[in-house]
Amino acid sequence: MKNTLVKFSLFICFLVLASCSKKSGTTASMSAVIDGTNFTAFGPAHVVTQPASGNDLVVAGTNLATTGSTPTTIAVTFANTLGTQTISSGQAFGIYTSSATLGMPLYASGGQVVVTSTSAHLVEGTFTLTFTNGSSVINVTSGRFTGTM
Repeated sequence: MKNTLVKFSLFICFLVLASCSKKSGTTASMSAVIDGTNFTAFGPAHVVTQPASGNDLVVAGTNLATTGSTPTTIAVTFANTLGTQTISSGQAFGIYTSSATLGMPLYASGGQVVVTSTSAHLVEGTFTLTFTNGSSVINVTSGRFTGTM
């Protein structure tokens, strides 16, 4: 559990650093449908390169709590290459958090990322994810992202 918290804390630090330098003129965004409820990230989607791998990217978006909702973060890690990538069970490629999970990250048990466009400053694509929380299954569908690097 300590290892998970350390990784999640490092991930948040990368997000803060990534938000410091954005190219003007490109609108970064993230949206999805979580168990039938629309999710739209507040502000731009953040893209962070993974220095350890050299070619992996993390795209993340967070919505803010409004009356009747909970803050939620979705983060997806994938290779910076065009095409379809499968997210397998046991791999930490997606993180979904909300007050329903008591702030602890859930890792995707499966899913898919399709990178439709990538350049030196921009990455775009779609995603679907499945999270398992005990006996509950959380489905993230119709995910879309545009992120600036």
